[in-house]
Amino acid sequence: MKPLQIALLGAGTVASGVVKVLARNQEELQRRAGRGIALAAIAARNADKARAALGDALPITTDFMALATRPDIDIVVELMGGISPARELVLAAIAAGKHVVTANKALIALHGNELFAAAPSQGAPLVLARFPRAYCDANREAWELDPTMFAGPLPDWVNTTSARVG
Repeated sequence: MKPLQIALLGAGTVASGVVKVLARNQEELQRRAGRGIALAAIAARNADKARAALGDALPITTDFMALATRPDIDIVVELMGGISPARELVLAAIAAGKHVVTANKALIALHGNELFAAAPSQGAPLVLARFPRAYCDANREAWELDPTMFAGPLPDWVNTTSARVG
C-alpha cells in the first residue's frame, strides 16, 4: 500500500517541528496507520528561507493552492495561521477531497461552521487540534497554559489563578 502523502501549508516554527516529529516517529506512525506516512512537500511564503531552515531534502513551493489541491496529496496540514489565505486553502483542499488538519483557532472561530459543513459533503474529514500547545509544558494542566482555549465556562475546581498561569 502506498504511503499517505502529507502536504504542509506553512514553513515556520510549527512546520519545522512537524517535519522533525514525522521523521523521528516514522516507525510508530507506520505501525499505527497501517501504512507509511510521507511528507510530500511544503508550501512556504519564502522558499529560500524555508530551504535554509528545513534543508533541501523536501520539495518546497510558493504555490500554496497548487499544493493544497495536488492530486497525489492525501492530507493537508494547515500551519499558516490567520484567516486569509488559510480559509480559501482549507476550502480548496476540502473540495479536492483532501483530509485537512488545522490548529488555527482564529480560522475555526470565524469560519468553523462553514469549514465543518463543507468537509462531509466532500468525504474529506476536517480535524481540529483542540489543544495544539498542550505539549509545551508537561508540568501544567491544559487550562493553565491558555484558559482562552475553552469556549465555555470551566468547572469550579479548575485553577485559573495559579501562579504558573501567564
